[in-house]
Amino acid sequence: MKSKAAKKRVLLNTVMVAAVVVIAVTGILMVGEVQGWFEKTAPGAGEDGVEIAVSDRMGSANIYRGGVAYAIQDSTRLRDGDEVETLSLSQLTLSWGESGLVLDESSRLSVGTEDGRVTLELLSGAFCARLPQGAALRLRGEDIRVGEDAVILASTGHGNSSLSLLRGTAALGGVDLRAGEELSLPEGQEGDVFPLRLTSLTDFALRCLDESAEGLCFTAGELRDLSHQRQRERSEALEASFLEGDGQNGEGETLPVCTIEILCTEVLENMDSLAEGKDAYVPADGVILPATRLTFHEGESAYDALNRACTLAGIQMESAWTPLYNSYYVQGVNHLYEFDCGEQSGWLYLVNGWSPNYTSDCYLLSDGDAVTWYYTCRDLAAGGGTRG
Repeated sequence: MKSKAAKKRVLLNTVMVAAVVVIAVTGILMVGEVQGWFEKTAPGAGEDGVEIAVSDRMGSANIYRGGVAYAIQDSTRLRDGDEVETLSLSQLTLSWGESGLVLDESSRLSVGTEDGRVTLELLSGAFCARLPQGAALRLRGEDIRVGEDAVILASTGHGNSSLSLLRGTAALGGVDLRAGEELSLPEGQEGDVFPLRLTSLTDFALRCLDESAEGLCFTAGELRDLSHQRQRERSEALEASFLEGDGQNGEGETLPVCTIEILCTEVLENMDSLAEGKDAYVPADGVILPATRLTFHEGESAYDALNRACTLAGIQMESAWTPLYNSYYVQGVNHLYEFDCGEQSGWLYLVNGWSPNYTSDCYLLSDGDAVTWYYTCRDLAAGGGTRG
């Protein structure tokens, strides 16, 4: 027979196991309640059955619900009292009924219900929305009333709000808008209506409008031309900053020039393998830095070129010194790191289409060299380039 001490140990262990199970189940129930796992009706659905769903998330975004904050997933559905926040370099699409809204980076909106209608109010940042008649949006505490099939841009922050109408009709605070007009609302002042200028459109607006250009106050060609013009201007300004002292050193001697580009095109074919939230750092064309001329000094390496190019272009880069190999190792560029797109992924480099068999800080540049840094999702050894 078991001793009394053994029986007590068994009883104590049983109680401890039961307590752990209760705590775990309670935690699951609490998380499930916050995230809406157990709701029979769709979260975010008002009495009219409208459901707000998150889709096409790029980068990181948070939801604040019941005093708890957690990361938004593509499957997240919204409900009354939620607040949604996009972080830097992020973008989020919300869909309900026939309506769609794209929330810009560093923006925030709240979800509420009034008389059975779901309403979204922009608290900060900007959004672009395509709306059927009667969709419920708010700006500065007032309803945005829209006509059939309207396309609007809204922004608020830094003491000023604005509502731009690209298609259809809309009204805010007793002011009616027609397509091609913008309502400016400075804090504490009455709003004024101005003609909407094509050049006033932000890059975010251009990206959103490109998908719904039909019937807008600007043609698809005008939007495309403006987008290309801005790309050219950015490239020219970037190259001007890359060419040190107009291509000359302090003694008036011409500096050697190389060409450098940074690509992640291979990631576009492997998005399913990309780590969560990293899609915000993958350009639509996979080009982080287009081929750009860069001056350098004698004795500088392919690593030095990457380091200076990223600094001048404002591109994030992280590297580490490896004592074993007495060299630098490029860990991440534009927030894309080794293993972010599979177990064999990482950064490689080529020079003039050739793969040096040593690290980038050991390859000394020559005038006219073309350096390509690219992110591979395949076996680094079989990627056709040399590890950075």
